[in-house]
Amino acid sequence: MKKYIVMFLEAVPGFREKLLNAVESGIQAEIATQIHGFKTKWIMLGMHESKNLADHIEKQCIVTLFSQDHLASSFCRMRLWSARKV
Repeated sequence: MKKYIVMFLEAVPGFREKLLNAVESGIQAEIATQIHGFKTKWIMLGMHESKNLADHIEKQCIVTLFSQDHLASSFCRMRLWSARKV
């Protein structure tokens, strides 16, 4: 399990940077791609609430039915859930 935790922690900075760049540029498809690509890591560590929130964010991006405020709120909730699970 330690191996997977280390892999997760090593992946977070790159994921965060790519995600923030996508959010700042407003490229919804890239936001969805980054979120989708990271879901496996949350699942591997049993972070099911984070995975569920990722599903929600990904769907919002795909159907473009979100506001920046709602998306920011979802990211804040994800950060809190991720911190509790690790």
